[in-house]
Amino acid sequence: MSFVKPKYSKFEASGRFLGNQTQLRTSIPLIAEKMQERLREPFPAYTSFTSVSFVQDVPSSVKRRIKDEFDVVFSDKKEAYAVVIEDAVKVYSHSERGLLYGALALLGLSEEGYVHHGILYEAPVVEMRGVKVYLPGREHLEFFKEFIDFLAAFRVNTLMIEVGGAMEYKRHPEINQAWVKYCREIGEYSGKADSIQTWTYDWKKNSIHVENGDGGYLTQEEVRDIVEYCRRSCVDIIPEVPSLSHSDYLLLPHPELRERQNDEYPDTYCPSNEASYDLLFDVLDEVIEVFEPAQINIGHDEAYTFCKCRKCAEKDPVQVFVDDVLRIRAYLAQRGVGTIMWADKLLDARVEGKPCGGAHILKDYDDKEFIEEIPPIFKSADMLPNDISMFHWYWGLDEKYDDVFHEHSMPMIYGNFSPIQFKHWRRRVDRGIRGVVISNWSSVHKQNLQRNEIYFGLAFCNLLLWEDDYSESMAHGFAKRAMEMLYQYNYRNVKHGLRILHSTEYVCPYKMFYDGFFIVHEDYDMGSYKITFADGSELAVPIEYGLNISSDEVEWDCTDHKLPEVSLTTMPRRIESAGRTVTAYEFIVETKGSPITSIVYHPNPERKDARAQLYGIEAF
Repeated sequence: MSFVKPKYSKFEASGRFLGNQTQLRTSIPLIAEKMQERLREPFPAYTSFTSVSFVQDVPSSVKRRIKDEFDVVFSDKKEAYAVVIEDAVKVYSHSERGLLYGALALLGLSEEGYVHHGILYEAPVVEMRGVKVYLPGREHLEFFKEFIDFLAAFRVNTLMIEVGGAMEYKRHPEINQAWVKYCREIGEYSGKADSIQTWTYDWKKNSIHVENGDGGYLTQEEVRDIVEYCRRSCVDIIPEVPSLSHSDYLLLPHPELRERQNDEYPDTYCPSNEASYDLLFDVLDEVIEVFEPAQINIGHDEAYTFCKCRKCAEKDPVQVFVDDVLRIRAYLAQRGVGTIMWADKLLDARVEGKPCGGAHILKDYDDKEFIEEIPPIFKSADMLPNDISMFHWYWGLDEKYDDVFHEHSMPMIYGNFSPIQFKHWRRRVDRGIRGVVISNWSSVHKQNLQRNEIYFGLAFCNLLLWEDDYSESMAHGFAKRAMEMLYQYNYRNVKHGLRILHSTEYVCPYKMFYDGFFIVHEDYDMGSYKITFADGSELAVPIEYGLNISSDEVEWDCTDHKLPEVSLTTMPRRIESAGRTVTAYEFIVETKGSPITSIVYHPNPERKDARAQLYGIEAF
């Protein structure tokens, strides 16, 4: 399934079976659960491993053997693991999570139950391997747990969840009431949020996150259940509590706290008003009670409104920003919680020569004029302590922006990470980073995660973040392997089905779904296949561009996004057709095993420019 064969592995010709004669020795529930699935198989005792033991320690003898076998030093990263496969198997790591990854490797080697004697070793390149999402809507809680299962299987160790107005606040129920009303209004149709934040006002606004909680909110008990499920799955959880900027959820019911008095949809609170912190700290207290986190992300990204109210008008915007961060950091420290923040405002950045981030901004990247300037905030980097972890999401603009964090000895995480687009990975990692986090700024639905390339990015990172000698020349092979892993994982439980291979000459421009842009399925509807079975039953299979079909001419370096977009539900394949090489897309339809008698394509009559070409169908 999601198995990645360790780079450092050596096997012998001999081996044994993992089966019901093999004794399991572990106190970790998730490992026991995963191993028991394989250990149900009946194999004779004389051909079976006697035991599989999970040891939360790495003896010096094992470290010496790793050095002797592979000429590498056993990593000091806690998730490094070794598996020694003799007649008794032993998995070693300093952490439960490392033992889990050793179990996944062992299971990947034993698809048919048989495992060769030998030894294998792996260590992650970076500490944090994460994904940032919103809280799910109540109707998607079960899927959210399935997504956490996916994270564990693909060795993602951190889940950052933006809380905002999407969790119940018992001390301030007015936040939740205002949040639901706000989301209903702003989420009226796809693109309305963008119209408001981009084109309605003469000042720059930060993005509106109405997808959080699918426009609703979860009870604290429902959120605690998510937290507990993450812990059981060996996934760390970081709550994000937007503050200063992106504070619409706080200000909708409390407009008296807004910094800009004429803003109908306020997003920035007044940092000179003590009541702002009374409210924020009440919210932080409830988040801490529910999540019991080691760290909290306090946001502070896309902050554009400074010193607009009477109390702040004469203050220095840089000092206002710094004081706000320091005050929240101190409050969290009193409760034993570390601070993380988005770091765009610490950078005097440029997009194609135009100022952005913490620079002095007179007009937007698209040359939209503002009636007021956005003051430079980048000097705050010189005034903040180096115990705050910084999410650096301008990594793609210029490598030189890494220098700001390195020069200030600030822990840095590449945020909004896209592995296929990253340049000079080895050099930049060697300078020192804490990790990477891929971001989904949309609802936590399976299709959104797929079409926003989140699944693809996480699968690619399952390779990249464990490869200690990566170069850009490996990207194509990693991308293909990531697609294969996703396809196998998605259909891992299908016993009987149809493999359908098809494509289309139609080209639809790639689009991400975020900030109030939703998937409008009618825009991608290409019709359906009507499948008739020998037992007389029928099945209609929808064909949706970007989900289970895409263009027959695509860039296999993934630069046009079309292959990552369909990864998970399809496996792209190059085939020969009518004298040319085209890309077709294989996907699986689960059936009951009855033979098919016919398959008929019914195109969408309203989309005459979009037609599917069926290349093959195979039952299994």
